[in-house]
Amino acid sequence: KKYKLDSAIPLDELEKMIPLSKIIVIDSPSSFSKAKALLSESKIVGVDLEGDLNHGGMIELVQCATAEKVVIFDIYGIRKGGDQSLYSSVIHFLKQIFEDPSICKVFHDSRSDSLALHLFGDCCLQNVFDVSAIHVFIL
Repeated sequence: KKYKLDSAIPLDELEKMIPLSKIIVIDSPSSFSKAKALLSESKIVGVDLEGDLNHGGMIELVQCATAEKVVIFDIYGIRKGGDQSLYSSVIHFLKQIFEDPSICKVFHDSRSDSLALHLFGDCCLQNVFDVSAIHVFIL
């Protein structure tokens, strides 16, 4: 399934920079199964959240990167699509990953992401490496 990217970069140029085969968009049960297998085996996962991450807002996108793939959970699309079972399964799985102390989650400035996960998913991050916090020690 090809996704049209809303970008000034032509798709063929983007493919040269980032092989699109390395991106998994989670918007169906079959793509979710692939992501579960990949992320469950990972020991380090880069994470970023998008959306209105404040009180009263919502998480729209969760991006998780491993050494092999980038997994994009389209939370907004899944919720809008009405598949409540898939939505519940994705939220439950993400909570498991984020609270798993054996998986290191790498963030850049995790404050708003952490708050959003707590507010919207009753999730308390464990084993977090925040690269922005390292900046303090380098200077």
